[in-house]
Amino acid sequence: MLLNTDDVFDEEFYRTVEAEFSETLRSSSDFLFSHFMNLPVSIEESVRDIAMTFILDRLGVQVDNEDEIPSVVVYVVSGGALTSHAQNILDGLKELIHSSFQGPVSDRWGETIADLVERETVIMQKVNEQQMADALKSDSPDYFTLWESRN
Repeated sequence: MLLNTDDVFDEEFYRTVEAEFSETLRSSSDFLFSHFMNLPVSIEESVRDIAMTFILDRLGVQVDNEDEIPSVVVYVVSGGALTSHAQNILDGLKELIHSSFQGPVSDRWGETIADLVERETVIMQKVNEQQMADALKSDSPDYFTLWESRN
């Protein structure tokens, strides 16, 4: 089954992440500075756990026992990896699929992954073009010239 990110990352997902972040932020009164320094790791773990819970829910998997949780693999490939290594990523994922499935199922998933990589590549090209256009208009904080002062 293929899920669209909009099916997983909906308003309920964001509310759940916000509530978890709020709880994590306030969870320690001892060693506050260390706690704040470790927030990125804690947030990453929380978001990953929440996302997996939402993915399982969207797949219709009801988990009553931790031993019943099925294997779910989520590959996130975007940005520079797609622009410079898209074919290597595609070949690796196809090899993984062909080693796990045979026949039409394997071919269908190979085609699906190829389509997703192509769509993501097109999106990243558009994003890069927009960033360059913003840089030329001086609308981007990521690009500046040596003679420009942004005070």
